[in-house]
Amino acid sequence: MAIPQPRVRRRELWLLTLLVATVIGLAWFMARDFTQSAENTGRLYQRLSDGLDLIDELQFSTQEVRRILLYALHTSDANLQLQYVEQSRAADAHVQQVLDDAGVLLASSDSRTLDEVTRAWTRYRSVRDNVIGLILEGSLKEGVAADEQQGAEAFGEVRQALANLRLGFERDAARRV
Repeated sequence: MAIPQPRVRRRELWLLTLLVATVIGLAWFMARDFTQSAENTGRLYQRLSDGLDLIDELQFSTQEVRRILLYALHTSDANLQLQYVEQSRAADAHVQQVLDDAGVLLASSDSRTLDEVTRAWTRYRSVRDNVIGLILEGSLKEGVAADEQQGAEAFGEVRQALANLRLGFERDAARRV
């Protein structure tokens, strides 16, 4: 006795082909979407990482300038004072270079907060230069007084501006996510 063979209808074969093509199309679309998502996530992470590295560099470098100035204020040795002044100026040049290069990294949305950092740093540098002038003139007490009255406050503004820049980066990353 022969087993009857099921007949495959053309219509069913056509539907099966259409279903397979749809599944393949959806898989291709999803793979492309996952790839784009991974690329976007990578760019977002890289931008945030670069921005936070920049902020960390600025925080370290500005604190280095401040630390060296405080060393100069706490010694009466004129040779050490001169050495600290030169180190402070070199560290300041590094901060300025980092700030100048930061404009390339930052998007226009971050430029306002970067301008805030630059203004605060310029104000602190002015106070620091005044204190350095007093140190080099031999007016150490006046230099200490000027730093206590203006330097600490001006440096606090730099720290606050850097904190605002960090917060801006974090908000931007959250918004982009």
